[in-house]
Amino acid sequence: MGASLELAAWGLEVDVSGYYNYGEISTHTTDIYEDVGLFFHLDHISNNNQAYYVIPYAYQSKNGPLVLDYAVEPVLSPAGTPETFWQEKYGEKSDLAFILLWWYDESIAEEERSRTREILFSPDHPAIGDTVTSSTIIHNYSLKSTAATAEISIFIGDPANNGTIIHDINGETVQTTDDIIEARDKKIVQMKWIIPKNIPNPLRIYALIDPNNKIDEILENNNKGFVDLPVKGVPSSIEENSNNVGPDNFSLSQNYPNPFNQTTTIKYSLNRAVHVRLTVYNLLGQKVATLVDKPHFIGHYHVSFDANGLSTGLYFYHIETGSFQKAKKMLLLR
Repeated sequence: MGASLELAAWGLEVDVSGYYNYGEISTHTTDIYEDVGLFFHLDHISNNNQAYYVIPYAYQSKNGPLVLDYAVEPVLSPAGTPETFWQEKYGEKSDLAFILLWWYDESIAEEERSRTREILFSPDHPAIGDTVTSSTIIHNYSLKSTAATAEISIFIGDPANNGTIIHDINGETVQTTDDIIEARDKKIVQMKWIIPKNIPNPLRIYALIDPNNKIDEILENNNKGFVDLPVKGVPSSIEENSNNVGPDNFSLSQNYPNPFNQTTTIKYSLNRAVHVRLTVYNLLGQKVATLVDKPHFIGHYHVSFDANGLSTGLYFYHIETGSFQKAKKMLLLR
């Protein structure tokens, strides 16, 4: 199935397309930042034995952009007739998952594709020692309900790369849904925990569905998702790539995500040891943050920028190494 979006206003023409197979259909979001006309087109479905209800819609997101999206719901065959693809593939086992909007986008770094919007925090900008309530949304995309309640565990860092499991205020590391998850339904799991000391900022929080492999699922590659949680009073952290193979030249990458709400990541590479200064400016040319100002070895780096206290608008980040200077734009949306 394919979908495309065309925008036209004041000489602006944009065409955004997406094509999905059965493993990819979930949600595709396109953000729009101009007052434009929207024309939404859905291509035909090539498989003969399957049909879908496709519902396009637009809404104003809480961060400001107008979002055009569409929902897909399978049509099931009546009893006594041949089964559709959905009944054949999704009728025998449950399928727990996070919505990972960037999972199939090869233009995004692989480690960023597990980013999700389905781990929420209250408060959303805590300090060390604060008690945080995390709310994690678990979907069951199957036509079959789970045989038991579903479990999740929360980690600081990737659990596949020595991430640290988080204990709740009662010392538990596994949280459970209050009931089974019905077919084509979802549940929210909440957990209270305390922000620890000696942490990076932002905290990269991972959630892992079914950490003890108790449920037999159709797919498990969408059982892990992460979000970045900014922490008050903790300097933004820099992480260095442990790969010993250095880059061929200096480079400054586009920040991600962009636009962003509270935090974003900026990557840069150095082909020799130099002193690096990385600063952020507003549209008036006023410096609003110094992210880096120290000597570096050859290698790949990334730094997190926390825009707490800054207003919505366009900002510039500028890297200076002496012989190399470069600036890029980034958009903060509240």
